[in-house]
Amino acid sequence: LRPRLVEITPDAAQPYFAEALRVLRSDPRVEAASLRGMSQWGVPAELGGRALPAQVQPIADDFFRTEGTPLIAGREFSDRDGAGAEARVLLGRRLAEQIAKQIAGPTAENASPSNLEQLIGQTVRIAGTERRIIGVVADEPLHHWPDPVPTLAYVPFFQATPAADVRVHLRTRTDPAILLPALVQEVHRVDPRVPISEAVSARQIGRARAQPLRMGLWICMFAALMVSVLGAVGVFTTTAAAAQRRRGELGIRQALGGTRRDCVRMLARQMQTSLALGLLVGSALAWALLRFRSGALAGLPTEGHAPTIFAVAAVLLLALGSLAAVLPARRATRAPLRDLLSLR
Repeated sequence: LRPRLVEITPDAAQPYFAEALRVLRSDPRVEAASLRGMSQWGVPAELGGRALPAQVQPIADDFFRTEGTPLIAGREFSDRDGAGAEARVLLGRRLAEQIAKQIAGPTAENASPSNLEQLIGQTVRIAGTERRIIGVVADEPLHHWPDPVPTLAYVPFFQATPAADVRVHLRTRTDPAILLPALVQEVHRVDPRVPISEAVSARQIGRARAQPLRMGLWICMFAALMVSVLGAVGVFTTTAAAAQRRRGELGIRQALGGTRRDCVRMLARQMQTSLALGLLVGSALAWALLRFRSGALAGLPTEGHAPTIFAVAAVLLLALGSLAAVLPARRATRAPLRDLLSLR
């Protein structure tokens, strides 16, 4: 909603925002509705004489239920947190963890959920206003990727500095793509002068935001596939060359009672040793790079699963390398014993 474009002042727009929100919530097809200011501003969050950088985001009540964002502790804003109520604030998880760690001291480990719950009821000064902490909410890293998750402090919409423009967030009971045009018309009836733009569903926004990430993922998958194929070809040719050089030795081993399976195992085991050493070195370097870039990956769905991902990748690469080593080894040992010995 953009009343600023028709020269409606932020103070004069507040009743319009409240009425538009009431109209949307009264529609039986709407499960939940809320507002979010279109601008954030950086201010210090002061607690115990120390200041931390924070991004202030004004939101209306019921915002996180509308978004489906889980609360970690406390409650979210309600209709009790209006203009005349006590100044309150909700903390994003990253900011809450920094405050909890600051309270616990520099030697404390990462803040646990129990430590975050202890912040409820404490007072923090934000932009010169004392606000009581009423809750801690999970961050949404995909909304900010590839930038790190900001340290967010949410304040009640109608307690904050009046916003010139807002975004309306809706959760509908039916397909939002079908319902949006009708809801836009309902809001237009509140004040036909106010332009309404970017009426899109969360699915469309999510696809647009995820497009660079999806493209990067496909590129990485293609690169990993090419590296795996080239590595397997290298292992295949190396094992084939080694088997060709040692055909006489293989013939002598079989003549002295060794089996073809024993010869295949010998050649494959030597190549698997080199593969395992390469995987150890590569995994160590990849782990070091992951730790170096952990800030950019914090909060993503893969966070905390790095050991599993590394283990699965190592097993797959070792299996592919072993297969590439066994095939030429088996081919070399299938030659008749007379031919193997004649090469000696």
